[in-house]
Amino acid sequence: MNAGHSRRKEQRKSQVRTNNVRVLRPRKRPRLSVGRIVMLALSIYFIIWAIYPITYRLEQQRELDGYKRQLESIKEQNAKLKEETEYLKSDEYVEQEARALGLTKPDEEMVVVITPDSNKSLKGKADKVEKDDVKTQPVSLWQRIVGAFSSVF
Repeated sequence: MNAGHSRRKEQRKSQVRTNNVRVLRPRKRPRLSVGRIVMLALSIYFIIWAIYPITYRLEQQRELDGYKRQLESIKEQNAKLKEETEYLKSDEYVEQEARALGLTKPDEEMVVVITPDSNKSLKGKADKVEKDDVKTQPVSLWQRIVGAFSSVF
């Protein structure tokens, strides 16, 4: 098979172009040489070198946009908090909170209506407060130690 193949090559090479005859020449296979590999590697390197700053810039732009959105939300929160502090400093709010605590202005009188049901609930609350006061009396260190051992034994 190699002999037939080499003969065909020779025949193709030896054919000369005449008036209506087309010369067939064998195609050369491109060989990978060290020079071509180096040129390919350098081309890839320069392409990457050219693209990297663009991608880096895009990444920085995305990060900057995120920070801008974050700054806007913080500014909105800051504006809301300023409005709230202004309201909390206002006389209207102070008066509202004072009235909620049961305070009145010096020239006003407060009227408290006590119904029979609320009277019972007030007495029950007073009893609970007295019981809580008894429980919260200060206890000395020695009494706590004796109490701890008496509960164990």
